[in-house]
Amino acid sequence: MMGLSHVVGSIVASVWLGNLSSPPPQPQQRAADDTPAAPSPVAPRSLADHLSASGITMGPAVPFKSVLARKELEQWITHLSCDPVQASAVRAAYDRWLLERHNPMVDASLPRFLDLCDRFAKAVDAHGDSSPRAAAAFDAASREAGRILVESHASESALVDEVSGLIAADERDRLSRWHVSAAQRMVEAIGTNDRWIRCDPWLALDEQLGSLGPEQRACVVACLRRHDAACAPLLVEWSRAMLEAGRQSQRMFAAEAAGEPSQDARVIWSKPARLQASVRQLHVQAMDDAVACLDAAGAIVAREAVSAYLFPECAVGPELDAVRDAMLRATAWAGSDPTRVSAVEAERVRFDTAYAAATKALEVRCMQWDEARASGVSGLTAAGLPVALKPDLEARRSLCDETRTRLERLMSP
Repeated sequence: MMGLSHVVGSIVASVWLGNLSSPPPQPQQRAADDTPAAPSPVAPRSLADHLSASGITMGPAVPFKSVLARKELEQWITHLSCDPVQASAVRAAYDRWLLERHNPMVDASLPRFLDLCDRFAKAVDAHGDSSPRAAAAFDAASREAGRILVESHASESALVDEVSGLIAADERDRLSRWHVSAAQRMVEAIGTNDRWIRCDPWLALDEQLGSLGPEQRACVVACLRRHDAACAPLLVEWSRAMLEAGRQSQRMFAAEAAGEPSQDARVIWSKPARLQASVRQLHVQAMDDAVACLDAAGAIVAREAVSAYLFPECAVGPELDAVRDAMLRATAWAGSDPTRVSAVEAERVRFDTAYAAATKALEVRCMQWDEARASGVSGLTAAGLPVALKPDLEARRSLCDETRTRLERLMSP
């Protein structure tokens, strides 16, 4: 069975529905996590309300694992700068949404979905995971999951649209963050550890945002809000494409087990891969645009923060700090002597250029690895990436060591 990276669980394109302990990343969590929730008799229904005591059911997705909880709503109220009257109206709209749309939808749709998942699990037990019956049962459960996810996303989007009419006009641009959060609920239901699908550029630049002046901050925020408006629909489309690819993959294994012609895995996962590439390009462009809003010194810090967030495998080590310390000492040593100043500056330019190129090459390797995994290439795992990068990381460390040695020699009598 091919080791496709898009899925978890023991069956290709299947996930376990029982593990509800890990909440999805919340792009909107920019308010304090200890925001008190407003009291209300209405509570959002979720998958946890419908699972059996064992909590173990096999299926293609986990709809309603993550739902719009009241604590999160309070964070949105803070994020949208609602006054008391607006906040009360938003809470009332949320309560109506729970009573009239969300909770009835959960209770009406999940029993059928879980029954289809149970049929799939029984087909696997009785006939094998590559049997035509398992493929047909998986197809039915997957299509129902897709219907639920589309309907639940549309429902939350309708709530966001209603909230738009309840808040100040100059705060409505902030709702793009909520639309991304709603789309990420679909992503969480599908299940993925893809860095680009789960990426949040706001988190990458969070520390920088707090230290910027009004003009630079406004520029960066505008870039990120444009990104959010474009990203949310791509995430929705990616989620739907993943479900379809999972169905095709299950049919592929059934055909292979029967000795019949089957589709190539790369063809099956090509649409999710293309959408992942579009999301990746959107993230990178947004962060490049945001960094371009900053002055030279701020841009250097921001680029390092972005790189560390996106590519933790390429994280800067203590060797870079050692080079910077050596540069400071060399600058002090040079003083105002033009010959010395010129020599130190030449070393600085040489190192900055070479280090930036080495880091960029590492990032490109990471993106190529991610693209290959998203395309259905067998045998590539997230754990294997650091091993593949080790020679390039060693070369970058050697560059730092060599530069520090050159500076020490330059300063020696």
